[in-house]
Formats: sequence, structure tokens, C-alpha cells
Amino acid sequence: MPLSNRVPITRRLQLDRADRLQRMPVRGDADLDRIAGRLRQRGVDVIDLGQRIVPDVEMVKRFSSELSGVGTEPVRRAGTQELREQLAGWYQERFDVTLSPDHEIDVVPNRDVAAALIALAFVDAGDMALIPDPGPVGYRRGVILAGGGVIPYPLLERNDYLPNFMALENGLAGRLRLMALLYPNDPTTVIGDLNVFNQSITFAKQNNVLIVSDASYAHGVTGPTHPRGLLEVPAARGLGVELWSLDAAFGLPQLPLTVVAGNRDVIAALSFLVEAGHLEPLRAMIDATSGLLREPETL
Repeated sequence: MPLSNRVPITRRLQLDRADRLQRMPVRGDADLDRIAGRLRQRGVDVIDLGQRIVPDVEMVKRFSSELSGVGTEPVRRAGTQELREQLAGWYQERFDVTLSPDHEIDVVPNRDVAAALIALAFVDAGDMALIPDPGPVGYRRGVILAGGGVIPYPLLERNDYLPNFMALENGLAGRLRLMALLYPNDPTTVIGDLNVFNQSITFAKQNNVLIVSDASYAHGVTGPTHPRGLLEVPAARGLGVELWSLDAAFGLPQLPLTVVAGNRDVIAALSFLVEAGHLEPLRAMIDATSGLLREPETL
């Protein structure tokens, strides 16, 4: 029958959302505020552990011109070479860690995109990931979008809000592929030392697990004391990556550019997915970050 003679479909299409959408955590601050409001109306005491970045007003003023109106075209990986070299120098200066700007560093538009792409690259349907509780929901979202399952691991006061690796070993079920860490921790503010990173690497070796360490708040600390990082552990680059966002590190909410550094296979997969999904960062973000890292007081 010719298409012109077909009877038009008048029934409304019935679409059931995929199960992964049903399992997704709430989307953001607006959803959390609505939930908190409903709970307060019922007389429930609510403690807000939501992330709130306090902007550095002077920093915002200094870089606002670089972030507005100009450089809105996306930048391919080759166009980030200078910035990646600067970031390699940043790691050398702050952490005495030598990284290859060509193979061990990449930049993506924001932290949630980085978490989702890493999960899409290495988590298959039925795989499991360990996610800190409490902790940011971006890692949970990424694992669910990849078809994996989430195992929340509690951060308890009696264990100084650090992972209990012995308990994790005893409770493993299914095919574990990824573990997320977050130190300095949001919201507990606990700072992880090299011991916790060494334990995570040992755990990764024993269980063939990729460690994803969110170090956004480590890079934002100024003064004589710098929190330690995963990549300071010599074996870490074979087993994990560290990521950190400029908005959290420098109090610049309009600059969510996120750095991912470490394992070469992860960087290669991330770069492939960024290009395949047309998720390259904008020129304005690259230029602003490069200018920021040239400031002596940021080191």
C-alpha cells in the first residue's frame, strides 16, 4: 500500500523507560531541593550534604573575559597539547609525579562526563562498581548508563571515613570492574594519606579492578600542606586514574573542565569516546585553564 493511502496512526505511542533510567539517582540540586522541601513539610530534620562551590570572586573577575563570548568552538585533542604539557608540569611541581602529556593526560568538559565515559569504556552489562557512600552521584550515574550495577561502600566514622578494604574483600559479589575514591572527601572533608592509596592499589591488583580517584579538592588546597594523591603511589598508573575539576579546585563554577591523568589505556579510551561523541571542551575553557596555570600563585 502506498504511504499516502495508509491510515494515520492516532493512538499515542506507549513508551516504557529503560530500567537504567529507573535506577538513576536524582538529577541535580533542583531535585534535591524539592525532596528536601517535601521532607521538611513532614517535619523531618534535613541535613544538606549537597556540594556547593563557593566562588573565588577575584579569580572569577580575572578570568571572566576569557570564559565569555569568545572561543566557543570545540577543541580536538591535538589542540590541547600545550595545556597537557602545562598539566604535566603541574603534577611534577606539586606532587613530584612525572606524566607523559601525550599518553597519560586528557581533558574533558566536566567531571560527570569524565565519570560516565570511563564507565562506558570499562563497565559492561552485569559488571559491578564500588561507589563511596556518601559521595557524588556522577559515578553512580555513569555505571548505571553503562549497564552495570552499583555496590555502595559505607564511609563510617569508626573507620575514619575511609574504605574498609578487608570488609570489601569479604563482601564481593559478581564481576567487579571499577572502584571510585574521593579524597579529600566530599562531604566528610577527610583527607586520605598515602596509606589509603596504597591499600587501594593492593586491592586493585588482587581483584583486577580499575581505581578512579577523584582528587578535585586535593588540587584546590593552597599553602605549605598539599593532600596526597593516587598517582604518588609508584604502581598507580598501571591500575588507575586520577581526575579533578577546575571548578572545585579553584572556586570557578563556570570552569568545569576536568583533568584525567594516569593509566594509558584509560586515557586512550577516554580520548576515543570524547572524539566519537563530539564532547570536546571549548576553546574558551582551554585558554582560561592555560592562563590559570600560568599564574605563579596557583602552584
